[in-house]
Amino acid sequence: MLAKLNSGIYIESQVVDIPAQLIFKNGDQLHLRDNIYTVELRLGQGGFGSVYKIRNASQKVFAIKILDLWRLKPNEFDEVSERFKQGFLAGQIDSDYLVHNLQEGKIQGNPYIIMEFCPNGNLSDRKSEFYQEYKFSRLAISVLKGLQDLHQNGVIHRDIKPDNILFDIQDNPKLTDFDIVGNINKRMTAANWLGAVKDIWGTAVYAPPEQLNHKKAFAYTKPSMDVFAFGVTMYEVLSGGKYPFGPFEEFEKNPVEYYEKIKNNKFSSLTHFRPDLNPFWVEIIHKCIQSNPKDRFQNPGEILQLLKFKQVNLDKNKLESIELKTDTQENFQTNSHWNLKIINGEGLGAAFSLDELEYQHRSKVLRIGWDDQKSKSPNHIRLKETYTQFISGQHATLEKYNGKWFIRDGQWNQKQGWKASTNGTLVNGLEVSIHDGVGLKNGDILTIGEINLKIMNI
Repeated sequence: MLAKLNSGIYIESQVVDIPAQLIFKNGDQLHLRDNIYTVELRLGQGGFGSVYKIRNASQKVFAIKILDLWRLKPNEFDEVSERFKQGFLAGQIDSDYLVHNLQEGKIQGNPYIIMEFCPNGNLSDRKSEFYQEYKFSRLAISVLKGLQDLHQNGVIHRDIKPDNILFDIQDNPKLTDFDIVGNINKRMTAANWLGAVKDIWGTAVYAPPEQLNHKKAFAYTKPSMDVFAFGVTMYEVLSGGKYPFGPFEEFEKNPVEYYEKIKNNKFSSLTHFRPDLNPFWVEIIHKCIQSNPKDRFQNPGEILQLLKFKQVNLDKNKLESIELKTDTQENFQTNSHWNLKIINGEGLGAAFSLDELEYQHRSKVLRIGWDDQKSKSPNHIRLKETYTQFISGQHATLEKYNGKWFIRDGQWNQKQGWKASTNGTLVNGLEVSIHDGVGLKNGDILTIGEINLKIMNI
């Protein structure tokens, strides 16, 4: 934590304080554990924090985001701080399409993140530059790839909008502002103006109806939510700043009525604003913004696959080659040791050796589920869940066949046959069926309740 040394200078310390009001001024110095930084400019302020441009002693420029806990009520500290922590971890995913987070800490009780500085603004200020289709297409692909990298690591963004798409020093678009990212399948909250139980996480005019409906406040987030927000964002870019469900002023005047339009699929066709637009893109964006999640693309990979398949010509430039891994491109490994490691959620760092469990129980079928110590047939891989109830007692099944591990949602029991889990099982952000097993590969991310587990083949 940082303590204030004197006016304009802050130094790192281990002292724990109640979050203090903190607003940096140009020229303030931050003595962090790795370097001394000088505050040069306040870049902006959001609902939960402020962002500043800073420069270290080696003249390298970064951005620092401060979570303004001092603005919140004490009973909100833990939840918001946890989301900020999740955002830091999301920004450490190795991706060319995400703003990279470098370091975290606290300043007078307020958490901070140091991140890569993107000097070329955000999409909100540059929408008009992507009105032409060939420029827009390259932008859309970058955003989709950023979302795909997030989803394949078990998280979704939940706040895709032009403000959260930055341009780096080489003018490449990158996703940022991961503060409200949630684990895929994580409980959602909804907006107070809809009579919901808690705060809204996300910007309402870009959010899908299931994210705003208070009756679904305890539903679970999935990649299709980001697909919806992507669709609204791209609609805004191509239409010259219009929203599919009506002007922002309509939302401000009557948010409940605006929400009803979203829920009932009452959007204006993109061709109303762009009759010249390629029908291919119109169809993609219209499908993204469907009110029923099942009617949308289920994940960014589906759109990228479609773009690759169509090979759209972007004036003189063709779409870049999109590498989508398949089982034929990435072979299963059969002569090695398999481990499942918790990389996010309760029990962080715990590892389960599938080989040892197979040997110990003399079984090529391993059950995964809630750690119910009273169960007569406990799971082989037991996941703890202290405060929530997202993991089923019979959540998923691992099966080994010809030296390869497969996973299916649910488990078999004699009374009910094959029973699906309550909230589903995902591999790299994609739902797993109870019927067809999904072959597991090194690096795959399993999502079970609020826990992410990584397949490690060593």
